[in-house]
Amino acid sequence: MIKAMLIVYGIVGMDPYQVSMETMESCKLAAIQVKEQDSTLRTLCVPKADKSAEMKNRMNDMISTFVDMIGTLKHKVCVEQPFAEGC
Repeated sequence: MIKAMLIVYGIVGMDPYQVSMETMESCKLAAIQVKEQDSTLRTLCVPKADKSAEMKNRMNDMISTFVDMIGTLKHKVCVEQPFAEGC
């Protein structure tokens, strides 16, 4: 499911207001409701990455890198000492 961010901004002098939404559909519905309240405001729904999935991918990458490093070190030990335990 794609998460979204609703950005609301005015024409002059208003800082953008951002709200995270669970789905793109709920974002579009909220954007319509905002425009119905004040037609001078502009709204924009943009896709937003899921932070938990991103963190999970980062953690998996980090663990994979660590496991690769262990394998490389073990290979170096076996090349230098072919009769070492585990070679």
